[in-house]
Amino acid sequence: MHTFISSLQNQRIKQAVRLNNRRQRDLEQRTLVEGVREVSRALASGLTPYEAFYCPQIVTDPEAQQCLARLAALADQGQTELFEVTTAVFEKSPIAAKAAGLCW
Repeated sequence: MHTFISSLQNQRIKQAVRLNNRRQRDLEQRTLVEGVREVSRALASGLTPYEAFYCPQIVTDPEAQQCLARLAALADQGQTELFEVTTAVFEKSPIAAKAAGLCW
């Protein structure tokens, strides 16, 4: 199941943005993985995200689509939360700078 987010004011987006701050990452014991290459490597190493964000209009290359399929499978198994975001949210949010449509 994918949850749709269309607002920059959404608490999930705000929480992910806060992870840009090292102190916040240390406090939450979490990190932000951005971009197809990094997401692909993290998945290949066996890591499972707490949550992942994607923008279907940006996820266009085959490797990105393959990563999204793996994330969707994890979400279907209840192992992660998957959030679909609008292009406006993805492009305006600092969580996704050069992330090719995927981040967690």
